[in-house]
Amino acid sequence: MTLIDQHQRELAQACRTYKVKELYAFGSVLSDRFNEKSDVDLAVDFDRDSFEGSFLQFLNFKNTLEEIFHRHVDLVPLGSIRNQVFLQTLNQTKQCIYAA
Repeated sequence: MTLIDQHQRELAQACRTYKVKELYAFGSVLSDRFNEKSDVDLAVDFDRDSFEGSFLQFLNFKNTLEEIFHRHVDLVPLGSIRNQVFLQTLNQTKQCIYAA
């Protein structure tokens, strides 16, 4: 069972609380390179109809994820990615872990 699978219920609740439309995992958390020192790489798309649009909402969601996983979380807002190489790699490797 993966770290994400272990915390699926808490993760879904946090996504509902912070009005997340979709949440994706990418990077080492999806591979056999993931270990006790690894961080968790996630990309988020908030529900624009109910998004408060604040940095505080983003930061509180990130902090909640770190409390759930008990490790550092790198959280990337999908709409803010400007690096096309990173975006292409992300789109090829990401795995949806929550969808409203």
